[in-house]
Amino acid sequence: MPKIEVVAAVIEHDGAFLATQRGYGEQAGGWEFPGGKIEPGETPRQALVREIQEELGVTVNVGRSLLVVEWDYPAFHLTMHCFMCSLPHGHIELHEHRSARWLTPAQLRQVPWLPADVAVVDCLEQERSFTVRSATPADIDTLLHLADRARHIMRASGNRLQWTGGYPTREILARDVELGYSRLMLHRGQPAASFAFIPGPDPTYDYIEDGHWLDERQPYHVIHRIASSGEHKGVIAAMMAFAARHGHNVRIDTHADNAIM
Repeated sequence: MPKIEVVAAVIEHDGAFLATQRGYGEQAGGWEFPGGKIEPGETPRQALVREIQEELGVTVNVGRSLLVVEWDYPAFHLTMHCFMCSLPHGHIELHEHRSARWLTPAQLRQVPWLPADVAVVDCLEQERSFTVRSATPADIDTLLHLADRARHIMRASGNRLQWTGGYPTREILARDVELGYSRLMLHRGQPAASFAFIPGPDPTYDYIEDGHWLDERQPYHVIHRIASSGEHKGVIAAMMAFAARHGHNVRIDTHADNAIM
């Protein structure tokens, strides 16, 4: 089966997302997030800037990666790299699409999306089912419970070397709360995960073996001590969305045995 690799822009503006109706080909009339094929020698981000300029006549700011969709259509396999984007200025012009709509999160299901784009809508809805707030001293027992659940998941997956000796302890978690680093994630109002969101510099993140950070110069935040109840999908996506809103550069790693992460 032929393979096609494309990019898609999830353009958010004033709380709404841009949906475009395809105006050509076998899938004409279907709704999609705008984008197109990656040309030889292009990175996905470069391709996305070019495609949106060609299709909509504007230059987008390409933000964080949202997800990569793998989808089998009858005639080909599609790999679609999806990025959150913003419009710094200008108005869109439909050069290739039949129509366009700005849809609020509550309106996302009002158009007939192409099959691969339904996965993007699913992801956006999952992210918005979570809220993130600063943890308080009253949340310490909840943080400990989430850490216990995360430790159980690690052991069940064969990860026996991470978070040993009762780590993270009550004292460590209380210190995160005291310093304003601790974050509690709620899924429809109920505790689902926690993490520490710590401003750099952090000496342990100065160096990466066999690699480098995308931006070595700008200030950054570090994400530590991620704990999840394991009951909900989309935790990491929602966490990274929060991080992207509150710090342009984020550094994060995990233990070599943490295959799930």
